[in-house]
Amino acid sequence: MKRIIMTAALAVSIFGAGTFSANAQVEEKADKMEMKKDKQMKFEQIKVSEVPQSVKKAVKSKMKRAKIAKAYKNESDQYKLELKIGKAMKSVYLNEKGEMIDPDMDKKAKMMKRKK
Repeated sequence: MKRIIMTAALAVSIFGAGTFSANAQVEEKADKMEMKKDKQMKFEQIKVSEVPQSVKKAVKSKMKRAKIAKAYKNESDQYKLELKIGKAMKSVYLNEKGEMIDPDMDKKAKMMKRKK
């Protein structure tokens, strides 16, 4: 009987460890993809105090509990903000007017203009 219980406990611990390992790998891959995206968009870190009031106001109105943890800016005056909401972190992209944007769409639009 002890062997059955020990075997079951071992199986559960191995299965659980495998799941944990897989989740860690997925999170690591997502972090690497975001870093690559930032390099392609050429976002450079700036001080939170350098973020325009319009952007800060937009964050405050759309996500009341969010605090700006880190801020980045690119040459198109777009901002990537890392927001802390409780214990969670979330990245959002806004233009200088405080409007939410998809930076990938902006990059694609610039590439389309160059091809014409």
